[in-house]
Amino acid sequence: MEDERAVRKSTCKLIEKVAKNIAGMKNLSVSCAKVFFHRVCMSQSVAPTKGQHPKLLGVTCLFLACKTEENGRPFREFIWSMNLIDVDEKGKNLYPYGTTDSKQFKNGRPREKWMVEEDSKMFQKVLDNMRAAEILIMQALDFDFSVRHPISFTKEILVFLDARRKKNDDNTDFEEKRRLVDGVGSSAVLTELGQQIHDMSTSMVNDSTSTTLALEYDASVIAAGCVSLAVKASTKTNPFKLIKVAKWTKELVTHFNAKNNALMYPKEVAEQLRRDYIQDVQDQMLDLYDEASEATKEAAVPEPTAAPPAHASSNPAAAALTNTNTTTTTLPATRPAATAAPAPGGGSSHSNGSHKPSGHGSAAPAGPTQPAPDRRAQDAADLEAGKTVFCKGSGPKPYELNFSKESNVYKCTCTVWKHISVRENERTCRHLWQIRSKNTEMGRVGEEV
Repeated sequence: MEDERAVRKSTCKLIEKVAKNIAGMKNLSVSCAKVFFHRVCMSQSVAPTKGQHPKLLGVTCLFLACKTEENGRPFREFIWSMNLIDVDEKGKNLYPYGTTDSKQFKNGRPREKWMVEEDSKMFQKVLDNMRAAEILIMQALDFDFSVRHPISFTKEILVFLDARRKKNDDNTDFEEKRRLVDGVGSSAVLTELGQQIHDMSTSMVNDSTSTTLALEYDASVIAAGCVSLAVKASTKTNPFKLIKVAKWTKELVTHFNAKNNALMYPKEVAEQLRRDYIQDVQDQMLDLYDEASEATKEAAVPEPTAAPPAHASSNPAAAALTNTNTTTTTLPATRPAATAAPAPGGGSSHSNGSHKPSGHGSAAPAGPTQPAPDRRAQDAADLEAGKTVFCKGSGPKPYELNFSKESNVYKCTCTVWKHISVRENERTCRHLWQIRSKNTEMGRVGEEV
C-alpha cells in the first residue's frame, strides 16, 4: 500500500514536470491528467516487477487530458519534454532519446537539441508505446473522461462563507467585521483577505490532485474542505469567525440545491456535503503537507548511495518508454487486495468499524501469556494513564498522543493539532477519535456530531 502511494505521488510530480516544458499547457489539463492516472490505478497494477509502467501511463494520461480539456498538444511535445527532464544525479541532462543537430524547423522556429527528429528510431519506439498506452487508459476509464474540478467551486464557497460570518449575541449585526467579498451574487468581488484565501485554497486544490481525494469525494466537497482550511490557515493569528461548521455545512447543501442545476449539483453531491467528509478532506491535505515537511527534513540528512543492481537500467524512465514490451492493449486482471501493515505499537492492525484500518497502537507491549486485549480499549486506557500512544497517519512516522492529568489536556503531534486556532483543552483530531471515539471527543469539546 505504501509503495502504491509513493508511485502515485512520484508519477503526479512527473506529470507536473513534463507539463512545465510544454507551451500553452493549462492547469486544468494537469489536474485532469492526475485524476485520470488515479482512476487507472484502480484497475491497473503499477507494481515495479509486473503490470504497467507508471511513468508511461502518467505521461500518456497528460496527453489524453489535454484532448479532454480542449488543450490538445501533439505527441512529439510530450516526448521532447521527457527527453529534456531526464537528468543524472548531478543534474546533467541525459537526453535518453538522443539529440538533433538541426538549429531550426522548416517554418523558421528555433529548434533545441533535445527536440529529436520524429523519424528517429528512438522517437518512434516511444511513440508506439504511448499510442498503445492511450488505448489501455481509455479502456481502463471505460471511456468516461468527465472530471469535475474543485477550482470551479472555490469562489462561490467564499461568497457563501462571507454570508455565514459569526453574529453578535442579539443577532443584529456581524461580530466578524472583516469581509471576504464586496457585493453580492455574480457581481461579488474578492477583498484583499478574500483574494489571499482564494489563492491559498487554489494551491491546496491543485495539491489535492496528488492524493486520491478525487476518487473519494465530489469536487464541491474537496473545494469546501480546501477553502475552509485556507480560511483557518490565512487567519491563524486572528481567527476568522464563522458560524459553527455543523450549521454552515447543512446550509451549503441548501445553497447548492437552490441552484436547481442537476448537472453541477446532482443529488449525490448534496449527500456528500457533510461535516465529517469536509473534515476528512482537511485532514488528508494536512497529512500531505506533513509528509512533504518530513521528506524535506530527511533530504537534508545525507545518506550513503547504494549501488544500482547489475540488471537495472541506468535510465529507468527512458527504458520504460522505449521498451516495446512495457504495455499492452489488453486489460490485465484487477489487482489483489493489499494486506494491512502492522500497527506501530507492535500489534497487528485492527478494523475500526469502517473501510479504513484504525492504525493505532499502544506504546506498552502486551504480556506474552495474556490474551490479546481489544486494541482500542487498551490504547484508551494507556492514554488516560498518561502513557504515550501512537496512531498511524498517512506519513512514514506515527503520530504521538498524550494526556496530562494535571492540566486535563490531550495533545497530538499531527498538523491539525498544531494549527487549529482554539484553546488547547478544546482541540481534537481524528486520531483521538480513533481511540476515544468521535462522539466522546465531540462531547468533550462541546461540538455537535
